[in-house]
Amino acid sequence: MRFLFILATASLWFVIESNNASGQKNPQITQIRGKTVEEWIKQIPSKDPSKGEEAIRTILMFGPDRAMGAVPIVISELKNPGRNLDLKFRVMAVMSLGITIGGAEKPDPQLTSEAVAVLMRFSEDPQAIVRYRAAEALGRLDQDAKRAIPKIIILTKDRTTWEIREAATTALGNITRHTKVAPSDEVFEVLISRLGDSAFPVRLAAVKSLIWVGTPANPKTKSKELKALKTCTLTDSDPTIRIWTNMAIMQLQGKGFPFPKLLP
Repeated sequence: MRFLFILATASLWFVIESNNASGQKNPQITQIRGKTVEEWIKQIPSKDPSKGEEAIRTILMFGPDRAMGAVPIVISELKNPGRNLDLKFRVMAVMSLGITIGGAEKPDPQLTSEAVAVLMRFSEDPQAIVRYRAAEALGRLDQDAKRAIPKIIILTKDRTTWEIREAATTALGNITRHTKVAPSDEVFEVLISRLGDSAFPVRLAAVKSLIWVGTPANPKTKSKELKALKTCTLTDSDPTIRIWTNMAIMQLQGKGFPFPKLLP
């Protein structure tokens, strides 16, 4: 059962990511399985958690802009202290906030702020899969999730699974890149520490995030980053990491292109 749940979630994510990448907003869809998006939204607060989860999952297929109508209801359900929320519902609800708000053309700033607050809370969920999805969702909100950085930093050290650390490490890079002011030394310290992670995806995420966020303002931090890159990942057993590490070193030494502007 758990395998089927993970497979279904991964399939949904692939469909949505494919639509986002192609710029497709699904304007031609008026109904899915005989219901409009408004009708599906009304189903979210159902007492049957399977129906609520189904509604959120289906609404995402209408595209981010049309799914924005569901965001206030999803936030309300997640904030409701009287609801003992089903695990699968929590996972889908948390995931949907990042996909919808992060993919919408002009998301409402107030709703975005409320979503960040909710996601920060669920970054402490007792279930690892919820923490993982919360980290992913916060990363999709970019600079709007800046106040969640302390929570994300905690997730970069989560020992439950490398997937949480990878998602959180990537989120740090997404949230702090393209800023006029360099991130704090604390952000760089955390990313540098992940260069020595035992899991390949986490090390790769750390190198990429260091490229995205640019050069540290503090010369000592810059020197520490350069040393860590040479020590931890320049000789990594995986060639992909070695390639990205060389790019990071070139950037720090001022010999490369402005990678944060070129990378997706």
